[in-house]
Amino acid sequence: MIISHKHKFIFIHCPKTAGSSITSALAPLLGVRDIQIGHFPETIPLGIVPPLAMIARSFTFTGAKTIAGNIRAGKPMNKAFDAAVKASYRKALGPVPAHASAVNVRRAFPKSWEEYSSFCVVRNPYDRVVSDYFYRTNKMSTRPEFSNYLRAVLGDERNELSSRLYGNPIKTWPLYTADSRPIVSRVLRYENLEDDFPRFMASINVQPAPQLPRLKQGIRNEAGFRQFFQSQDVDLMKRHFGEELDHYGYTIS
Repeated sequence: MIISHKHKFIFIHCPKTAGSSITSALAPLLGVRDIQIGHFPETIPLGIVPPLAMIARSFTFTGAKTIAGNIRAGKPMNKAFDAAVKASYRKALGPVPAHASAVNVRRAFPKSWEEYSSFCVVRNPYDRVVSDYFYRTNKMSTRPEFSNYLRAVLGDERNELSSRLYGNPIKTWPLYTADSRPIVSRVLRYENLEDDFPRFMASINVQPAPQLPRLKQGIRNEAGFRQFFQSQDVDLMKRHFGEELDHYGYTIS
């Protein structure tokens, strides 16, 4: 999640929608008072200095305590710093601040929300869930069957696999909507991102738009998403993602 006071925009980061690439592209543009929550392990190695306001967050009691705990656990400093910034925003933005909902951001930063342009990226839920499957199971010695993964992360079957697959929220519709409608200024399409992202940046007078790096490549195989779904999986997807599927006309075909 990013709030740029310098350029007057807010980025609501929906998981598995090129958020790492977008954050890495936007990070060099941020001013000293701007807010970046998450992805410091990607941006710091690129030589991008975190906003001064985020460095200050790491010196709060919560931030310093989090850094110390991560260092004791053997985590590298950039990951410890990332965890500290996230911990310092949990009270204001909820348990996963890097993927804070638009509702929580609006409540925590009402003036910025009112005055700035906000955006997020959406992706066909069928495609996004397959991407999430490969990401969450990447380090498992044996990947579970896709259908078992799907039931575990959607909460239909709470079991040992569910706890092993704990991670970022899989349903993105609640992250950028309120009362069943989007509340961000602009919704960009993942499948049209090469056009939509520069267009949004031009609308906030940032030209030329920064190039989007390709991060987290090689985790997913190149197979199309349709082959992963059995008929019962499609029914499950329609039940859990129906509003988003209907709103954007996404299908499995």
